[in-house]
Amino acid sequence: TIALLRHYQPVFGVVYMPMFNDLTYTDGDDVIVNGTIVTGKLMRRWHADSYVFWRSDAHTLYDLHFTRIMAYGSTATHAAYTARGASVATLVHDAYLWDMAAMAAFMAKQGGVVADMHGDPIDFSRFDLHQKIMGTYIAAHPDVVKRLIPLLHPRERDIRHPAW
Repeated sequence: TIALLRHYQPVFGVVYMPMFNDLTYTDGDDVIVNGTIVTGKLMRRWHADSYVFWRSDAHTLYDLHFTRIMAYGSTATHAAYTARGASVATLVHDAYLWDMAAMAAFMAKQGGVVADMHGDPIDFSRFDLHQKIMGTYIAAHPDVVKRLIPLLHPRERDIRHPAW
């Protein structure tokens, strides 16, 4: 994953998944997947078979009232697949700058946002860019973000397995 920020604004993002020889990147106003422009594919609403991407242990932090959740184990992969319209949203908790910035670049080109739990777009100037970006964020079309926020309920206490 590579991202370029100019004045704290993501202007370029690329995610390469070598195992699948799968490349997603921004170029000008477009998002391109393996040479095919996918701009305009970001989902604006969900259907009965729609799913969101989130990390596999998300249930320990939140109760998400959404029927289908998938995890590929990579924030970057989640972002790339959401940008191409494979999922309705990517939810992120405590992620690295390069993943968040690439995701924000993809969303910007697709008419989407990366927003916090209040629906406010991420502001990279607020963060120490050498540290993880802490908190929970949703990458999706703004209409999807508005609908998802009420479905996320933080747990009073994190659920932890005794071995953790």
